[in-house]
Amino acid sequence: MEHKALAIIAAGTMAFSIAGAADAATVDLTFDVSNSSVQITDQSGGGGLCTLTSCGVSASLASGFGTPASFSLTEGETYAFDFIDFDVDGATGAPARQFDITATLAFTDPTFSVTSEGSGGAWFLAGKIAFGAGAGWLTWDDMPTSLSLADGSEIAVNFEGGASRFFLGPVTTAASVTALSVAAVPLPASALILVTGLGALPLVGRRRRKAS
Repeated sequence: MEHKALAIIAAGTMAFSIAGAADAATVDLTFDVSNSSVQITDQSGGGGLCTLTSCGVSASLASGFGTPASFSLTEGETYAFDFIDFDVDGATGAPARQFDITATLAFTDPTFSVTSEGSGGAWFLAGKIAFGAGAGWLTWDDMPTSLSLADGSEIAVNFEGGASRFFLGPVTTAASVTALSVAAVPLPASALILVTGLGALPLVGRRRRKAS
């Protein structure tokens, strides 16, 4: 009888542990730096000095992008990271130099990417960008509301836009990934067999008693 009780407790404990592991499931993402990109095109404005000196706003992947190489999210968790560095070519742009922008954020394992187009503008002075309220802006046009991954998890990706306080210097904007839902981890076949076998021990005991 004691052995049967211990077996039932063990089965319950194992089932609880496995259920806990499923509850702790995560979305695991790895940056694909080589397939991520940002490009500014179709610049206009900036005034007479900008026209004479061919000045403009430049953009590149942030210097720290992809470090660390991967991250994990539980359901409802958000991970934000530096994505795009903005700077200027030339000395002075007034009024603001305007541009179109296209950015791609790519991941591997699982492999997917998000591409969005947008527009922006910035004043700059003495080679320093003035990217702030009344001086600059950045707007993304077509960010997806959610993405379905191969395992059934749902995530949302966001590229930072808007405007910040007025300042002079390079500007870095962020991106973020939010786990809207996380697919449960399937139970290993061996665990299912073991739990089923342990749970059936009381039934075996009953049959033996009836037979005797």
